[in-house]
Amino acid sequence: MAKVWITSAKYIEDYRIALVFNEGVEKEVDLSSYLYRRPFEKLRDIEVFKNFTLDSWTLTWDDGNIDIAPESLYEMADCSIGIVAEDDSPGYGKIK
Repeated sequence: MAKVWITSAKYIEDYRIALVFNEGVEKEVDLSSYLYRRPFEKLRDIEVFKNFTLDSWTLTWDDGNIDIAPESLYEMADCSIGIVAEDDSPGYGKIK
């Protein structure tokens, strides 16, 4: 697999996030299965989960202390979805 990173992300609902990767591929990922592993337990609080940010390549939470490799997100994500809208609402991130 070529090197991938996330260029934008938007919270959908529950523990699902829409992702756009550097190749232009758009996928949706459900991270509910991660919530019972360390260090992801904090993310069971949905407000904490929604408060993700994007660093230069992937999703992060808790000021960068929690992240998931973009390759892992790419592999676990569903097939292509629609366009991810850009806005300033919570749970939206875009690399600038």
